[in-house]
Amino acid sequence: METVKLNTTKGDSTEGMLKEVAPIMLSQIIHASVEDVFDAWKEAHKMKQWCSPEGMSVSFVEIDFRIGGVFIWEMKNEDMDVFTSGIFEEIFPYRLIRCIVFFADNVSTVSMRFRPIGKAKTELLLNHQGIPESEQENCKAFWTSCLSKLKTLLEKH
Repeated sequence: METVKLNTTKGDSTEGMLKEVAPIMLSQIIHASVEDVFDAWKEAHKMKQWCSPEGMSVSFVEIDFRIGGVFIWEMKNEDMDVFTSGIFEEIFPYRLIRCIVFFADNVSTVSMRFRPIGKAKTELLLNHQGIPESEQENCKAFWTSCLSKLKTLLEKH
C-alpha cells in the first residue's frame, strides 16, 4: 500500500509561499440535536463511522478533545492508506470547533460552526482554509462525502 502525499508544485515566482485561494465552505442541515452533531466530532467511535470519503473506511482514530489536544485518523482502501492529524485550537461546546490540520506536507485550518434550528435540527457550517489550489476539488469532494455520511448516521437514530 502507498501513503498519499499532496502534490505541491511551487512556481518560480512563488517559491516558499502558498498561493491565496478561497476557502472551502460547506453547509449541511442535519435532523439531529446540536449536541448529537457536535459529539460526532469529538468521539472516536462515532468518527470512525463517517469521517472518510466513499470508497474508504476509517481504520484508526484517536482524539484528545481539548484545546491543544491532538487528533489522528487513518483512512484506507485496497490501494492506499491516508493519515491525517491535527491540533484543536478552539472549542466552544455546541457552537464551534477550530483545528489546525496536517495532511502530507500541507497545513490548513478547519472550522465547524454548529447552529441549532429548532429542537432537533442543526446547521453545520464547515470552513476549510489553506488548501492548495491543486487539491481544492479533492478536498471539497472529501468533505461533501463525509458530511453526507454524518447526516445519514445521525438521522438514523
